[in-house]
Amino acid sequence: MYNSLAKIYLFAIALLPATGGYAHAGEQVAPLNIKAAYEFNFAAFRLGKMGIEVAQTPQNYSIAADIVSTGLANIIVRHSSHTTAEGSGKNYRYSRIEYETHYQTKKKKKYAHLIYKDGKLAEENVLPPDNRATRPAVASELKNKSYDYLTLILKLREALYSPASKEFSFDVYDGRRLTRITASVIGKTTITYNNAEQPVIRVDLRRKLIAGFTKSELDDHDPDEGGVQAYFTDDDRRIPIRLEAQLMLGTLSATLVKECSKETSCLLGIKE
Repeated sequence: MYNSLAKIYLFAIALLPATGGYAHAGEQVAPLNIKAAYEFNFAAFRLGKMGIEVAQTPQNYSIAADIVSTGLANIIVRHSSHTTAEGSGKNYRYSRIEYETHYQTKKKKKYAHLIYKDGKLAEENVLPPDNRATRPAVASELKNKSYDYLTLILKLREALYSPASKEFSFDVYDGRRLTRITASVIGKTTITYNNAEQPVIRVDLRRKLIAGFTKSELDDHDPDEGGVQAYFTDDDRRIPIRLEAQLMLGTLSATLVKECSKETSCLLGIKE
């Protein structure tokens, strides 16, 4: 079940915009305030959608994101989630980050609440608790070197501001599993988007399962799976407008379909 959703979930976290930090060589990441909607598709089939809202200042940030499966995906693994993150600090460096997610897959409700302080995981609450006979615990030293899924994108977008950044990896902890995401900057190009040529930065995203995975999740995972191609706008916003993964029977894609106004919401109304 985990790996059947993994590609879509990797798409989802890559779509969530970052909210600050400083890039290398003194380049400051531009603040970002956005409300956006994305759609997930496989060939001609719609698989899901996501709404996200970001508000950020140098002293704090907040993110809210809803993801829901639709169409064919509902037959295989019906999924919905509501995730939030808040950070506080100064000069775009956030010393305290709180991450909370309510999600449901195949009618099984789950919850994770993580609090990072000064770069370490200080508190966590995961419900229902895992069965350690089937899911190994993630070592504390690995958790302390990790980011939550929203802060991962903070770091990813930050790195894209530096011309020197060509490849970088981050460990991500979701309260149960730890995954390493490696991003390789392929370079600048153009793609057709909204019937026009759009300048973009192409990034190859790949994942490696590190710790906390069950035997069935590991058996289901292909270590040689292809990457996700992410296309970020080549401007100060650095937001992804399209992602693609080539599968055996077609292309899995995620596309920015609209940006909502200040007066409206792009969230999907998913409750706990």
